[in-house]
Amino acid sequence: PAAFADQWSTALKDAKASVLESLDKVELVEATDRQQEADVIALRLRQHLAEDNGKAALITPDRDLATRVKAALRRWNVSIDDSAGEPLVHSGHAALLLLLLHTVEDNFSATSLFAMLHHHECTFGLPRQEHVKHARTLELAGFRGLPEASNLKDLPQRLALRRKAILNEPHAHPLLQIISEDMWAGAITLAHQLEAVLKPLQANTMRPFAEHIDSLLLALNALS
Repeated sequence: PAAFADQWSTALKDAKASVLESLDKVELVEATDRQQEADVIALRLRQHLAEDNGKAALITPDRDLATRVKAALRRWNVSIDDSAGEPLVHSGHAALLLLLLHTVEDNFSATSLFAMLHHHECTFGLPRQEHVKHARTLELAGFRGLPEASNLKDLPQRLALRRKAILNEPHAHPLLQIISEDMWAGAITLAHQLEAVLKPLQANTMRPFAEHIDSLLLALNALS
């Protein structure tokens, strides 16, 4: 706040070590023009990819700069994924995290659960097509036509009981009749995984904020 702006130096008086540590790898480059700025950024991105064999990102609201950097990288045959101004929170794991938060907020409703399960980053470590097959079987057998099955409660047990009922019901819906043993097994395994991953998030007890964050991140890693 403006009223306390003059106190920033006092506030940092005892934090010199942590400030220096946080700025350890920060570099200042004073470019003569926009093209040189883009070339320097492109060079650093290329260097990082070559040396660390990892991932690098340029985050900027300046579309002209982003376009120039992209063109410079293209000269070195470096292909980048340009989000074109799309908010990071709407992409990749960030979007999956939002769906996870909505699932918790919505008390693990069927709608929120399957929106999360069908996100492309959610695979539980399986090949994408295999996970989608299990998720669709779970949705069809564990929720469709069952008004009482509105959330995560007793999902594995509910699915196992539904399997027995369908096997003994000659007039079951054709889509349920063609579910193979492998499909049932995959759906039941997914139900157990969902229950294990989301159970820590169902606790209504008061916990430190950091513990809630840790639980969410553990769940996010398990989902993907």
